[in-house]
Amino acid sequence: MGFRDLALFNQAMLVWDEIKAAFGIKLFRSSFSSPKQWLFDLLAHGSDRDISIITVALWHIWEARNSARNEPVAPPLKRTAARARAYSEMILLHLFKSGCAAPSVSPASSSGWSPPPPGTLLLSSDAVVVVERNLSAVGVVVQDHTGQCVAAASEPLPGVSSPELAEALAVRRAVLLAHQENYSHVVIHYDCLLVIQRLRSSAQDRSMVGSIISDIKTDG
Repeated sequence: MGFRDLALFNQAMLVWDEIKAAFGIKLFRSSFSSPKQWLFDLLAHGSDRDISIITVALWHIWEARNSARNEPVAPPLKRTAARARAYSEMILLHLFKSGCAAPSVSPASSSGWSPPPPGTLLLSSDAVVVVERNLSAVGVVVQDHTGQCVAAASEPLPGVSSPELAEALAVRRAVLLAHQENYSHVVIHYDCLLVIQRLRSSAQDRSMVGSIISDIKTDG
């Protein structure tokens, strides 16, 4: 399978349609004449955001293609599309992250990425807040001890403009994903110090963030 097939073959089109619908990007497919020209058009007319998203989609399609060739059962296309979408949203979260209103640390790793032990999955959660639009979004990426992405999820949060609330909701989304996928051994990575302090506190907290923290403690 060549680059042209990777970018445009019928099954991959299902992934591209999901990415296009999710992010509203232009793929320049109608004028595709060669891989080189397609890349030139993309670099000339695509934004940094669109180029990043398309690169992530290509990587996931290539990974799915290799799995289809080397494994007895090909990965579901919907899952490939969902992972590409969630991974892209996680990248955008970091590009436009407004951050929590306090210094951040991670309970799983204080600096950089550290793999979980074999047999354990690492769930990295994050959030971004767009205050002027009164909305947030959260994302979760699940990796095994080799760094392989095994699942991902994302969720828009209209009406949420508090960084601390968004970060707490991101952690709760990671906990829910672990339950949905029946993961038994997990490490959840998050980086908002205020959320960490609330999770470690035994004091009663009747705030909105406190109710989310209570959910995490109950389900975690």
